[in-house]
Amino acid sequence: MPTRILSGPECIEKNSALLTELGKKAFIMTGRSSAERNGSLTDMIHALDAQGIGWVHYNKVNPNPSLEEVRAAAEEARAAGVDFIVAIGTHNGGNRQRSDPLFDPDQQHAADKE
Repeated sequence: MPTRILSGPECIEKNSALLTELGKKAFIMTGRSSAERNGSLTDMIHALDAQGIGWVHYNKVNPNPSLEEVRAAAEEARAAGVDFIVAIGTHNGGNRQRSDPLFDPDQQHAADKE
């Protein structure tokens, strides 16, 4: 899965048009509360809404998640019919990458070997 990392002041607002290239529904992965407290979740929701993109928020991500936790997130994303993943937080870029095999059927065999 291709990955694009954006950072910096107001990076979500400044780059919100890029979201339309990714699909019509996002799976926003965050930790339990920091993205809500620091405003980054609100910024992302406003950007998605402004572009007419639906979204689902998943805030059950722990640092260094177990394979079971990653599978649970993948199942929720599949059930919601999302097109792409938005990972918010210091740990979530790595967590999202770890989840790639579970979201991408061509890579699922690699995750099953863990």
